[in-house]
Amino acid sequence: MKNLSLGLNVLLVVAVATLFFLQFKGENNNVSKDNSAVVSKGVSVVYINTDTLLAKYKMSIELNEAFLQKAEERRADLTLKAKAFEKEYVDFQKKLQNGAFLTEDRARQAASVIEQKKVSLDKLQQEMQENTMKERADMTKKLFDALTSFLEEYNKTQNYDVILSTSLGGTVLFSKNGLDITDSVVSELNSRYKVNTK
Repeated sequence: MKNLSLGLNVLLVVAVATLFFLQFKGENNNVSKDNSAVVSKGVSVVYINTDTLLAKYKMSIELNEAFLQKAEERRADLTLKAKAFEKEYVDFQKKLQNGAFLTEDRARQAASVIEQKKVSLDKLQQEMQENTMKERADMTKKLFDALTSFLEEYNKTQNYDVILSTSLGGTVLFSKNGLDITDSVVSELNSRYKVNTK
């Protein structure tokens, strides 16, 4: 989610820099009277709050819930394996301290088995972290692709020149009423998503 927000904020910074340049270049600047978009030299600008979009967009909610459930299942599986290993390690330590191994060779073999299990457990943990990161990146890309594809279609009727993104503490700290199109976008995204998932 943060990668999506970061990507959208990069787009926002580029657009704001362009607008800043256009605004202070000094030629026939104006703001539209209907407050539906900022118009500077014919450039209309609106923005979407990505935090709100991700919290309300049904596809985002479903993907995030599935992701969290899978991550929790992995974490539970890893916890069970770690506890089993810990018990085995404690048993090995007790046997070693109590001289339960008949020979040093058997103690070394048991230690080697314990070490291999530790390495396997560490490898499993690393793989789980990598899979989790990959799935998060895939989810972010899927959401970003869905949003950008939707916005191309959406903007055919709206005719905005720039659609920025912001998030809590992002670059849009204040705007006139009517410039935040988040609710409209979320509503239409959800209605299209509902149709596509039936």
